[in-house]
Amino acid sequence: MISTNTVRHGSGQEWTYKEWADKIELNFERHFWIPVSESEDHKFVIDKKYVRRRGIYKDVLRSSQPHTDY
Repeated sequence: MISTNTVRHGSGQEWTYKEWADKIELNFERHFWIPVSESEDHKFVIDKKYVRRRGIYKDVLRSSQPHTDY
């Protein structure tokens, strides 16, 4: 049974809300930021073929229509 003070990951692993918040903080920029400089692309999770604007955050991640992420 999952506690009201924890969240369960799809893998079944349970995290406290603090642990979950820490994971989000550690990974948010890497997954949502589109860097201004193309030379920094390797630090982020992006698909260059869809990038039309830089220096912005993506609205979504891994949508069924990838171009809409950008």
